[in-house]
Amino acid sequence: MLTSIVVSSLLFIVLLAVFSSLMYPLGVEPMSAGDSSVNERGGVKDSQRIVYVAVVIHMNQLLEDLHKTIVYGRRAYDVFQAESRIPLEVPGAKLVVDITGPTITSMLATAPDILENLKRGVKLGKVEILGVTYGQIPVQYLPFSHVEKHVYYEEKLIRKVFNVKPRGLWQEDRQWTPQLPYIISRLGYEYTLIDDNVYHRANPGIDEYSVYYPHIAEYNGSRIIVFQISRFMRYHFRNPGALDDIVKYLEDILNHTRNYPIPPIIVYGDDAEFGLSKQVFIKLAEKPWIKFTTLSEYIDKYHEYFTPANYNTTGAYPEYESMFGKNWYKWYNTPTAKQLLREYTTTSKIIREAEKTGQKWLVDAAWTSLLLAEWQYGPFYKVSGYSNREYLVDAAVYSLLAIKHNTSKSYAEEEIINHRIGVFKLGDRGLAVDYTRNTLRALINYHYGRIIIPLKYFNTEKWWVFTPPGIPVDAGLISSEETSGGFVIHTNKGDLTIKTTNNTLIIESARNIKLEARLVPGNIIEYMYNRFPKYYYKIKNGELVLSDENNTLTLTGITREPGRVIDERFSIYIPSLETNSLTVMITREKPGNLTIAKASNLTENTRGGGIRGLVIIVIILVLAAAGILVALLYYPHK
Repeated sequence: MLTSIVVSSLLFIVLLAVFSSLMYPLGVEPMSAGDSSVNERGGVKDSQRIVYVAVVIHMNQLLEDLHKTIVYGRRAYDVFQAESRIPLEVPGAKLVVDITGPTITSMLATAPDILENLKRGVKLGKVEILGVTYGQIPVQYLPFSHVEKHVYYEEKLIRKVFNVKPRGLWQEDRQWTPQLPYIISRLGYEYTLIDDNVYHRANPGIDEYSVYYPHIAEYNGSRIIVFQISRFMRYHFRNPGALDDIVKYLEDILNHTRNYPIPPIIVYGDDAEFGLSKQVFIKLAEKPWIKFTTLSEYIDKYHEYFTPANYNTTGAYPEYESMFGKNWYKWYNTPTAKQLLREYTTTSKIIREAEKTGQKWLVDAAWTSLLLAEWQYGPFYKVSGYSNREYLVDAAVYSLLAIKHNTSKSYAEEEIINHRIGVFKLGDRGLAVDYTRNTLRALINYHYGRIIIPLKYFNTEKWWVFTPPGIPVDAGLISSEETSGGFVIHTNKGDLTIKTTNNTLIIESARNIKLEARLVPGNIIEYMYNRFPKYYYKIKNGELVLSDENNTLTLTGITREPGRVIDERFSIYIPSLETNSLTVMITREKPGNLTIAKASNLTENTRGGGIRGLVIIVIILVLAAAGILVALLYYPHK
């Protein structure tokens, strides 16, 4: 009997060894590299060394329509959409993504499939959403109360779309100044990123490979974690032709960090419009010693090993310093910067007065417009200054319309940011006229919480340039009166009749005008588009009759209602073609289904685990039982 048990045991061991080699081939660890690399103390076994790679992309464009905007010779939609699918299509790939407020609202209106891809990635643990200010501002150079508003409205959008709260903050242009740990910590974030040149500047003579580890930065008693962005990765990671160089670079880091207690993390971080290579992700993910990760995952595994470093310096990414010099921070003491701060402060005071009215939807529109006015506040301001000033006027206009709601006077005039603004209140409606530009700036419906304002249409080649906003009106504006469903503006050269409903804008004019309109429902800005070359409006039988040179007119957008989401695509169709005119009507239609990755594309490579492993284990147990049974039958009992 003893002999039979020994024979059976040996047979079981042999079978187990054979099938174990089938489950886990020599040189491949049975667990994921990230998990098996940590021993009981959290340290790394030398025989299981790996390098982590984190890929961080910054999505920031003042876009109206991602499908029409060209960035660096490519459609912004094509680049962003391809990037959003990488975590879904490449096993092991992960992304860290930040998206500024105007970019999220543009995606909600014209490219929701990109957000759907990223949302899927978040649920699968393959995408981390990084925090950023709503209008991409340097948090250390603006009033902290404004910075808090940026964070509030940005996180409000992130919660709405992704249902998460970010743990880290992307700082504009990766500008670094010594007081940032205090400010970032005060805003509720635990980590940020800078470029490796800034780290080396603050730590001369330090071990060059220490840059591949996050460190603790401290200021005024506040501490945050700082990751360093690799300049090598920024220059090579997007290029499939540089794969061999990337692998050699990572191998060098692997070999020179064997004595460190934890694996290194090599960070790629750059603007999303530059694009990423899916092929690079695929090839690197095939290496068992390379592991993609998110920044928060790395922190959660190894935070107890992070050590302090010196961050008492000033800097930005190398190209930024090349453009504006190493004294770029002195721009914030220039007359231009100080004048802008005065204008921001003046406008914010008007908004705070509007907050007392209880018109929250108008106040939200005012704040977000002010935040966009602060966008690119810094040396880059010279390429976007015109748009910034226009957003300031919008912020003041919404505030005045909120204040006017609580007054008995039907008309008021204010001088705001060098613009003379007239505000009318007529029943449940209001409108604002910019006398300086002779344009109608906004129409609102207090009851429905709707704003119809001129569209700032961005140039498709230079995304920071847009057309002057406003519906033209004649100089010498006299007065305005309410009519059934709208207004009549009496001018020196005739009347401008405006009729509004919950979703439409109808204009009748004595002359040809150019209208670019968008709809702002509630407190989150969404867009409706209506851009025609030349046309003439009149009302006929309750319909909008439009003379135009084109045969195709479109109007698109997405609306939201409190408590639920309604994805409806607005369009203009042509029911009849008359002599020298087009008759158009507004209708609603459901958009097509979003295209998302199939579940089969999301399966991680488990290296022989899962169902196959379970089947093999069952086979082993069956064979072992058979061996014991044979032994018992072969050796008779005595």
